[in-house]
Formats: sequence, C-alpha cells, structure tokens
Amino acid sequence: LTNEEYHRLYQMVQAHGTANTDIFTNQEYADIMALFNLAWIDPSFKTSNKELKRLVKKGKNYTLEDRIEIIDIQRDIIRKIVPTLKRLSNKNKIEITTSPYYHPILPILLDYKNIRKNVSIDDEIQNLKTENDAKVQTKMALDRVEELIGRRPRGIWPSEQCINAPTLEMLSDLGVEWSISDEGILASSIDFEFEHDFKGFLKEPYHLLKTYEYKTKKSDIKMIFRDSTIHNLISFEYPHHNPIATANDLYDRIKVMQSKILSSPDKDHLLTIALDGENCWENYFEDGSSFLKTLYTLITEDDTLETVLISDYIEQTKEHKLLPKIAAGSGFNRNFKLWIDEPVKDLAWTYLKRVRDDFSEFEKREPLNPNIELARKELFICEGSDWFWWYGEPNNSGQDNIFDFLFREHLKKAYKFLNSAYPEFLDKSVIKFLVVGGCCTFIDYSIYMMIVDKIGALGGKGISMGCSMIINYLLNKYWSFDAKKTKKGKEITRYILSQVANITVNMSINFIILSVIGQKTIAFLCATGVAMIVNYLLQRFWVFKKFE
Repeated sequence: LTNEEYHRLYQMVQAHGTANTDIFTNQEYADIMALFNLAWIDPSFKTSNKELKRLVKKGKNYTLEDRIEIIDIQRDIIRKIVPTLKRLSNKNKIEITTSPYYHPILPILLDYKNIRKNVSIDDEIQNLKTENDAKVQTKMALDRVEELIGRRPRGIWPSEQCINAPTLEMLSDLGVEWSISDEGILASSIDFEFEHDFKGFLKEPYHLLKTYEYKTKKSDIKMIFRDSTIHNLISFEYPHHNPIATANDLYDRIKVMQSKILSSPDKDHLLTIALDGENCWENYFEDGSSFLKTLYTLITEDDTLETVLISDYIEQTKEHKLLPKIAAGSGFNRNFKLWIDEPVKDLAWTYLKRVRDDFSEFEKREPLNPNIELARKELFICEGSDWFWWYGEPNNSGQDNIFDFLFREHLKKAYKFLNSAYPEFLDKSVIKFLVVGGCCTFIDYSIYMMIVDKIGALGGKGISMGCSMIINYLLNKYWSFDAKKTKKGKEITRYILSQVANITVNMSINFIILSVIGQKTIAFLCATGVAMIVNYLLQRFWVFKKFE
C-alpha cells in the first residue's frame, strides 16, 4: 500500500519508539488501524471493488464507519475462500491437501525417544507418549477438509515436511495415498547426493523427478520430493527482482532440467515445486500476480510441459520407484533440531509432558467427564510446531516472552477445564534461564575484557566466571528454578561441582580458540555458548532437580 500518511506515521514510530503511546492522536490511531488493514488486502480486490477503491483513495482521516466497512469487506472476502476452493476442487482445477490439525511435527510425536539425541536413562522426556495424538490430529484435519470441501484429501503435507518411517506407517493406516518431503530427505533415503552447479542447476535431476513407493504394513504410500533450489528462489530470492524476469528464469530452469532427462528410459517425470505459502507472496510486486501469470503462460504455451494434479499423476503413471527406506528429518536440515535437543525447547517439552501425564491420569479416573475433549484440545494446541520453533536457539521472534506466556496459559487451561488446580511450575517462565544467562554473560564479558590483557586469558576468564557464577547461583535458585525448599548443603556442593565442570569447559574452549585464531570476542562467545548448554543441563536436572 503506497500511502504518504502511513509512511509518515511509520517514521514517527521509528523515531520515537513504542514506549510512549501519546505520540499519536486519536485520529492518527484510527488511520493506522484503517491503513494497516487496507495494506493486507490483495491488490486485485482494490481494483475490482468500488468501495475498497474509495477507501484506499481517501488516504487519511478515516472514521469509525470507514473502519467497520473495511472489516466487513475483509470478512466478505474470507467468506468466499472455502466456496471458491470447493468449486475449483469439484472442477479438478486444484487438489487440496492438509497438515495435521494444530501443525505438530509428526515424527516427534510418534518417535521422540528414537529421534532425540543424547537421551539419558533418567531423562524425564525420553518418551512423550504422544503417538495417538499424532494420529488423532491427522484424522481431525482430514475430517475437517472433507466436511468443508466435500472431498477427503488423498495426500498429506506433513508439518515442515518432517517425515520418518513411523509417520508414513501412520499415514498409510489412515488411508492417505501420498505425502511429500524435501530433496535432502530423498538424498539420505536413496544414498545419492544431489549436486548443484554454481547457478543452482542440478547436474543429475533424474532421481528427483520420479515418484516413489514406500511399502508399509497396511499397503503402500507414494512419496514425492520437492526441488530445494526452486523452493528457495521463489521464497527468498525472486521477490527482490523484476517478476517478469524471475518468471522467465524459473521457466528456463525447468527447461534446462527437462533437457537433462532426454535420454531417460522412463516416459513420465514430475517436477515438484512446493513451498510454504505464507512466506513470500506479500514481498512480491502485486503480491506475485504478474510473476504467476507470466510463469503459467510460459508453461501452458509449451506443448512439452503439463501441470498436473498430484493424485492424478500418481494414479496414471506406472513408473514409481521403490523406496526401500525413508530417512528421518525435516525440509530444512534433515534433522529436527529446530524443535528439540536444545535446553529451552526441551524444558517446554518437559512442561507439556507433565501436563499430558496428569491429563492421562485424569482421563482414566473420569473418562466420561464432559470437558475431557476441551482439555485435550489445549494439549493438541501446545503440540504445535511453532512454540518450539521460537523457544530457545536459533530463532528469535522478538516476542519470545509472549509466546512463552501463551504456551503456559494453554497448559493451564487444560487443568481449568478439568476443574483442577494447575501445578506451580506453569507460573515459571520457560525462558527465565536464558534471561539469567544473558545477564551473567554480560557481567562475565565485561569483567573479562577489563582484565584479560593484564593477567592473561586463563586468569581473566577464571575471575570473570567466578563473579558471574555467584550471581548465576542466586538468580537461578530463587528465580529461574524457585528452589527454595532444597537442602542447601547438598545443593551448594552440587552447584560448585557443576560450576567446576562449567568453568573447565568454558576456559578450555576459550583458550583453544584464542590460541588458534587469536580473536578474543569469538573465543569468548563460543566458549560461553557451549558452557551455557552444559550449565543449564547440570542445574536443571541435577543441582535444582527437586525444585518442583
């Protein structure tokens, strides 16, 4: 939305921040609300809807009636979505797939104890016992789409394209005919690494252009795998360039790939272009309209190319290749580390596991309680992938405290629906340990940088760590873990031993990196990062183990 007033208001926020809410007048707040909502309406509606054109042209001084009209127009657009999808589906113009209802990572729910690394015998979350949750959430999604569209999806888009063998077994058991993942998962599954040249072109695309058949206990399920380079170009690179040029670039890439399979022994080949739809289109000129129109024109005018519905293609082709194994991983990095195996993420899973265990015990005692399904819904919500995506490293939402608060509120609601008191630990922020770590790291770094040149790396690191260690103990005991009732003698002994291990790890890594590259800041940060993980695990599961 090109608007001088919106730009002026934006510049005011940049100059003054958001702490003072008095920087805007009531009229300016009204304009912000109106212009914000107008900005998120697709350009095609702004040219076809007369009232919307008038509201866009007005530019400022919006009234309450104007804002109500904008919301009514938005709701009218939204009301047309499902009927439009249903009409296109009935005409076989599109195929609708779905993901598990609250977007959980299926392999984590189905096989957590086997995909998680470094699990100890006494690890509280070594087994989540959420296998049935994965199946129920998937069936809920299939049922809901069938209810809305009138057709049951034949394929499943697993959340974040995360896949493993138990996931495919479960999908097959539910009657799902096909699923999808990334070329990296295919590479690991067939032990064939796809090589790209400096322009991103695949040297040997044949294996990526085939559909695969994976045998399950019940029957079999077909698999397709997307081209990673094309996904990244459409999602992250093309939005910053001329849409006509980028559409032609993508068409050229398709044709180059086609030229490399001219000698293929097979008749049928399928190039899968798949991306998370919310990530890119608002960054394109005209929300991607000119890009998509140009691309589809180029494809439809080429007699050697054909766009197909995946189920139709899978049903018609007889050239599926056998997939003897399926590698476990996501569409990002062939593992699940964006959701597990990190201290803060694991603490969030611990909270969820405890609440779920309480729920299971309650369900056994009162299976006919009318609020059982309402409580179960709260657990399903907390199994969604985004909570764990934003918790801990490496992602930062800029609003982690809000995510943390909402996550714990949903867990609390499960108890409220069952008329039970929720445990005190749900009042403890999952991210408190990181806040303490950040404060102590700042203290550690400040002291270290002041004295390292005077007494050397080992001495400087020892003194700075000692100071931050005392503050770390007090803050974690009385704030992060609220361990007021533990036996102080035993606890202090354990804490000292944990910090000896922590200092040993920190100083060793710091000394080694400093000796090799000579960069004080890099050495400090690397040492602190590793030591923080060690420190958290020791304090969380040993020093303050009985804080709850």
